[in-house]
Amino acid sequence: MKKQWMKILGSVLVGTIAVFASVRSPRPRYVVHPCAYTPCAPPVLDGTHAGVACVSDQLAHHPAEYTAHVIGVLHLLRLEDRLQPAGVATTSLFQALTQPALAAAKFGSPLFYPSPFGIRCRSMLDTSTVEGESHRDQCLATFAECGVPLDTPVSDGTTIRSVRDLLLDSVATFRLDQREIGWTSLAYATYIRGSWRNSDGDSFTMDQLVKELLSRPLDREPCSGVHTLHALLLLRRLGEAGPVLRPATASLADAFLQEAIANLAKHQCPDGHWGTAWPTGGIPPAWQDTTEQRLLVTGHVLEFSAFLPEDLALPSEARTAAAAWIVRSLRGGDLVLHVCTWSHAVNGLRLACPSPFATSGTPVAARDANTTSGDH
Repeated sequence: MKKQWMKILGSVLVGTIAVFASVRSPRPRYVVHPCAYTPCAPPVLDGTHAGVACVSDQLAHHPAEYTAHVIGVLHLLRLEDRLQPAGVATTSLFQALTQPALAAAKFGSPLFYPSPFGIRCRSMLDTSTVEGESHRDQCLATFAECGVPLDTPVSDGTTIRSVRDLLLDSVATFRLDQREIGWTSLAYATYIRGSWRNSDGDSFTMDQLVKELLSRPLDREPCSGVHTLHALLLLRRLGEAGPVLRPATASLADAFLQEAIANLAKHQCPDGHWGTAWPTGGIPPAWQDTTEQRLLVTGHVLEFSAFLPEDLALPSEARTAAAAWIVRSLRGGDLVLHVCTWSHAVNGLRLACPSPFATSGTPVAARDANTTSGDH
């Protein structure tokens, strides 16, 4: 009898401690109206450069099938964002993703569905799904990059929810050792301030997330690690407006960025492109050394370089050479490109051009962001 009472008392004590810890644990602050991630590097092409005409031609004549798939719409949404001063939430592409009837007509079913923690985006990582995002949190990260507010309505097919519900599900299912973390990092850097907890009660901080990013070799990450660099750079620019990382973590991230950018300058190929092995300077295997793979990496890098501040800037000669190589590649035959390859190449080229293709907004860290506390 005494043992039973001790066991009950122990259970009550553990539960009390857990409740107390959850109350005392810092709650995340969600950024309801995030600032769009705007470029700050000057264009390297003038108005007479062939790149300007190439961008116009590519945007006007992209394959129609790109809009028939979720990943195509997500990539096109990023392109459209630069041309929509009022934001993307009112565009037909955004509505095709977030309105069930339109999504069902275009993709065969609504893109979002209810989960125990909010709403979830269908994923192509699930073999039973034909249409959906191709990376964890790709949709959420795209919304974050385009500055879509968390209170923007999104339907799960039965009720009207919001982008916040998409974030809450991601947070609840987050694991530090999850297979892909690049898109998650971009989304959390944009929408979350402070620590967060998953559904198991495990608490995480942005410092932990950054250290996990730094521990993963770039050449083993999707898109040759450029999404990792984007996330680190976004956190650095946010830190200019107020502390986001501890000083020691921020220094580690800064050193990592500086080394990566130095390697980009050092390992750029003579004709202007970057290969998949740029982080190490090695020779990629033949199956990775195709025009498509070169365009994929070079487009990602050129796009990323447009967001680098002056103290981290990639040499303008490197950006100019990359832009010229992309122009030659896009015009050099009847390439049938995956939408990811095409969109990053075109967007990178556009950001190297002068207005109206590139926007030169205030750096994200210098803008105001409205935040509100929220539990999950």
